[in-house]
Amino acid sequence: MIPSGEKWFDSPYYTLLYGHRCENDAAGTIDVLLDYLKIPKGNSVLDMACGRGRHVFCLAEKGFHVTGYDLGVQNIAHAKQEAKRRNLTENTRFAVHDMSFPFPTKDHAVVFNFFTSFGYGDSDNDHAQIIQYACDACQPGGMVVFDFLNAQRIQQELIPFEVKKIGSVLFTLRRWIENGFVFKEIQLVDGEKHATFLERVRLLTPDDFFRFFSSSGLHGIVFWGNFDAQPFTADSPRLIAMAQKQTT
Repeated sequence: MIPSGEKWFDSPYYTLLYGHRCENDAAGTIDVLLDYLKIPKGNSVLDMACGRGRHVFCLAEKGFHVTGYDLGVQNIAHAKQEAKRRNLTENTRFAVHDMSFPFPTKDHAVVFNFFTSFGYGDSDNDHAQIIQYACDACQPGGMVVFDFLNAQRIQQELIPFEVKKIGSVLFTLRRWIENGFVFKEIQLVDGEKHATFLERVRLLTPDDFFRFFSSSGLHGIVFWGNFDAQPFTADSPRLIAMAQKQTT
């Protein structure tokens, strides 16, 4: 088994497994959020776990100055090359950064966290600290937006075993819940290559996000159930948590 989550999230197999998360989805997500947030073009925004940059590029194309951070060295290298190809280097910046450490820039109108890029800490203190860093990276009056899984729905609909073949790669997925975390073991076979990876995400609830946001000085907390601007319910596909930093 390869123990480092960083290697899995930076792996081309991660991109292959989750490749259904396409750029059209990202564009629709950004459109709904910008309509709600009313952030003027030209502002600085941050994607704190940007992967290969699909949300960053959507934001940049709409006139924002966007910083994308990610743990994955290969992800960031790919994003930089793609920014050049799209002629977006003037209003995008990419760098390797671990969100469990403070962000170097503090002037963003919005800080985004997409696609459950959160919940990997060992304790609530770890998660609260990350949200504090997200808040610290906002300008006064700025917004924090977290796109997370719906823990209640995951527990009700968990698929313990699944096999997927994508191209020449065979993925065997095993899922289970233990000590408040959902685990996913990914075994893959690609020709002669065999590898095993493990994901582990804390099953955080709206109450958890409310505590974390409130303790960071965020207010006006709103929960959506998906990027359709509908209120969160127990059956919602996602948990979208949003809040605002104090102006003073």
